[in-house]
Amino acid sequence: MGRAFSASTSAIDPAERIAFWNAGSSRIGGVRAEAISDVFDAEVTHRRLDELAVFRLSSTPHRVMMNSLTSRGDAKLRLRYQHTGKTLLFHGNRTFQLRPGDWMVIDPHQQQSAINHGDVSHLWLELPRSSLDLEQVDMARILETPLPLSRAAGGDLREYMMHAVSAPGEMSAGEASDLARQITGMFQRALLDLPHVPEPQTSRVEMARRARDYIDRNLHDPDLSLDRIARALGCTRRYVHKTFDGPETVSRYIWNRRLDLCRSRLEKQPEQSTTLTALAFDYGFNSSSHFSRSFRERFGTSPSTFLAQMQQVKG
Repeated sequence: MGRAFSASTSAIDPAERIAFWNAGSSRIGGVRAEAISDVFDAEVTHRRLDELAVFRLSSTPHRVMMNSLTSRGDAKLRLRYQHTGKTLLFHGNRTFQLRPGDWMVIDPHQQQSAINHGDVSHLWLELPRSSLDLEQVDMARILETPLPLSRAAGGDLREYMMHAVSAPGEMSAGEASDLARQITGMFQRALLDLPHVPEPQTSRVEMARRARDYIDRNLHDPDLSLDRIARALGCTRRYVHKTFDGPETVSRYIWNRRLDLCRSRLEKQPEQSTTLTALAFDYGFNSSSHFSRSFRERFGTSPSTFLAQMQQVKG
């Protein structure tokens, strides 16, 4: 508990670094990393504080699939802080672009993967859900978006997490327990201090569900539009717009769902002979250039490059 554990690939033969990193990843739940740069390099520092675990990681560009935690005892939460670089995070069925300064609460029992196109560094906090009083917190919403932590709350939490992994020497059991309580308390207060967002009316929630169901059933139709959705649901265009909370418009939701399904198809079945142009038309895009441009904007890489990478992995 008391001493921090550190590991680095810097002294490992470059050809063996990915295998070394993946083999040693059990301390952070297990990962499968794939380099997307000429030379992979990574470093991790980890310290356990009672039931908490704090990690500091840095790496060169790579893609990573994180193993889902099995339900062994108490369910856990992970809090991620993006220190430097940008990460495209795929969490459950949602995609997030994390930038320096972003905080994100993650359910480690769900499937997660990420793409780091440049050098990155980040902090992780893992703790049992039971250590937090979550009755006053809407966790479903907390898990849907990066946390809008205030500068003060985020700064204090980051400082204490950094201290946990940077403090020299060995901590006594009392010091570790005190630091664990302080970090847990800061995280709890940060969650309770988030701006309250009132729940939408039940009728609006139901309409949002129906709208999304209709969209998902008709994503292959290039003529899918707000007008058609409103007519199918028997309501106005304005009301359909109102059912979509947050900054994502109906149109953006449609294109993001199409792109997510295209990416999933390329990831799961890269060996299929369907061309990218055919895939684009299958999912409602009116041209391969529109598909390619939209794919790059959402995922940070072209569909042809992504397909080539998936074929290499599957091969």
